[in-house]
Amino acid sequence: MLGDDAWWESHWETAPDEICHFLASDGIQVAGASIADFGCGDGIMAGALACRLGASVVGFDLYATDALALHTEAKARGHDLSASPLEFRTIVPGALDARDGEFDIGLSWSAMEHVFDRVGYMREARRVIKPYGHLFVQVWPMWHSEHGHHLWQWLQPFDHLRYSRDEIVEKLRTLDRLPTPLEIGGGTADTLGEYLGALGMEHDTWFSQTVASYDSCNRITIDEIQTLLLEHGFSIGRVEFMTGQIHVPEDLQSIPLSRLSPNGFKLTAWRKP
Repeated sequence: MLGDDAWWESHWETAPDEICHFLASDGIQVAGASIADFGCGDGIMAGALACRLGASVVGFDLYATDALALHTEAKARGHDLSASPLEFRTIVPGALDARDGEFDIGLSWSAMEHVFDRVGYMREARRVIKPYGHLFVQVWPMWHSEHGHHLWQWLQPFDHLRYSRDEIVEKLRTLDRLPTPLEIGGGTADTLGEYLGALGMEHDTWFSQTVASYDSCNRITIDEIQTLLLEHGFSIGRVEFMTGQIHVPEDLQSIPLSRLSPNGFKLTAWRKP
């Protein structure tokens, strides 16, 4: 989402600052550390950690990060990444292009909920983090939370817990009026047609991207992540749940509140030798 001001700010300012604050509370310093950003996407957060916060960063992703576009965007916003210790490497499924124990810290920001090879992911994370190094994990939104479908602009809260995938796809295919109006240049859009028209996007393109986003969610829970960490030689340190008030729908009363209520979490873990 290069070019989007809100997206840029959230990944250049907000996310790196949250990570630094959370790690610093456990005495873990980002400045001067070698960091692996697992699932770096467009690379904005990795760039900020290197340029703003003084870390040496390698961003990993299944899809090649457009480093040229990132450098161009950063320069247009007043940041020169050319002298920053920053690089990007494409992931081969099940293997990271990195040496054993190459990094002091591994970061997983809104990534683990999209990983289907969970064991391979955690095995490689352990391999490339130094003994006694640290892993930071953030997941938001969690699958059982009200926006766990990742499609809060298009679906009602908890729709993914009510309907099958085929029903969700049909809801998206026939979507007209938006759940809540969305901002567009010069006002707001009440319908999907108005929104796509303002963006100059074809419906078929939007539809395929939106279904792909829904299908990318792996339904993982924090308890499953805990088990993965423990089975792969990590010891969990601090955990923070992101919570808020929800109204529990009548048709979802039997789902444990411990799954419905947390929107997400952050945690740190250290890698045993």
